[in-house]
Formats: sequence, structure tokens, C-alpha cells
Amino acid sequence: MKLQSKLLLVSAVPLLIVFICITLMLWMQRSTTTGNVHELMYKDAVSNTAGVKFSFEKSLDAAKGLAADLAFLYENGILDRKTAYEVTHNYIQRSPVFGGGVVLNKNLLGQDADYAGKDMHDETGIFYPYWYKDGGKLLEDSLAEYPGEYWYNYAKDNKRPALTEPYPFKMASTGVEYFMVTVSAPIIVRNQVIGVVEMEFSLDELQSYIQNIKPYGTGFTYLISDSGIIMASPDIKE
Repeated sequence: MKLQSKLLLVSAVPLLIVFICITLMLWMQRSTTTGNVHELMYKDAVSNTAGVKFSFEKSLDAAKGLAADLAFLYENGILDRKTAYEVTHNYIQRSPVFGGGVVLNKNLLGQDADYAGKDMHDETGIFYPYWYKDGGKLLEDSLAEYPGEYWYNYAKDNKRPALTEPYPFKMASTGVEYFMVTVSAPIIVRNQVIGVVEMEFSLDELQSYIQNIKPYGTGFTYLISDSGIIMASPDIKE
């Protein structure tokens, strides 16, 4: 699907979900023909693609970068749980994301049973460290629900990045609810997936960007997911 063929605002990354930017024109000169209106709407949508693309790609780049680093360490025989923990922690800390983590395959780094129930491990010992940012602090958690998550299953089964639909996340410390999106990338070594990295970002940045797009001074813009969820709009209450 090409931008030249439809009025779409598409993130140019290998993801399944397509994002549609609908630009609604409230005022045009009476002499402007319908064909010209459509052409102007199309050009305006295309010109605003870069800002949306950047918001998604910086999170995807972070996920792919961490996946590549972990793959390199594993392939060279220098990846253990402590190293994976530290590398992931440092990556999340310096990346422009809300949070993120990694899930490594069963028994990839020794016998999981020896770590069952310990911090950053599930009850079988699978390693799944996770951190998120809250008020300038990096807080530790785990990806306990990963087996049923789309971002994990799609990336692992298809050896490709994944992008979720928006979902609500309530900050425990403040009770403030944010809408988030998760991107993920498989960790691939010799064409085999050995784990999955995930990164999350808030839609607040996109909301601010979309609110400031005012075509011809009186227009407004929506960013809508493939399933019809409004991801950003001119009205923050929507």
C-alpha cells in the first residue's frame, strides 16, 4: 500500500498495523474544485507523516537495537542472566521510551528451574526482566503475562517486529491513566528466535503533535488505528 494511492498516514516500518490520518477541512475557497480539495488534503496528510513516523520508529529502533545487542552477546558466548539484566536495564534507562523488557527462551541461559520464582523470573524460571519510568525513576517489574501477549507471539512466530493497538495503563504512584503502545522485536541468532524484546511508549507525544496540526488554519486531524481506535485527536478528551 503506497501513500501515493490513498490518504493514509503510515509509519514506514515493517509492522502489521496501518495508521490512518483523516484530515477534515472546515473551510475552503468557493472556487476550489472537489478534485483540488482532495489533492490538497492528500498533500497535507503526506507532509505530516514524518512526525508520526518518528514517534513509532524511535521506539522500534530501541527494541531492534537491544535485540541486536543481546543476539551478538549470545552468539559470542558472553550472555548470561546478569549481563542480560544489566544490558536491558541500561538500554531502557537511556532510550526515549516509557518502559521495556525482554523475554528469553526456556533454558537459554542455563537451567531455568534453578531460578524458579526468583526476581525477574516466572514460576518455571524463565527470565523476563522489565522496567518502566515513573517520575524520573526507573522501576523494576516483570513481564508475567507475556505468553498470551500479541507483541510476544507475533514477533516470535514471524521473526518480525510487532506493534499493538493502544491500551490504557494506570501509573500506580499517581493514579494517572495513559494510553500506551507496545512495539517488539525478535532476538534472532542463526535464523532462530531466542527471545523477544518489547518497548512501550505513551501516546501523549502523538496527541500533542496531532493537536497542533491545523490544516489551512481551521482544519483538524485524527490518528486512527486499523481497528478504529482513536490514537490522537484535536480534543484530548476523546
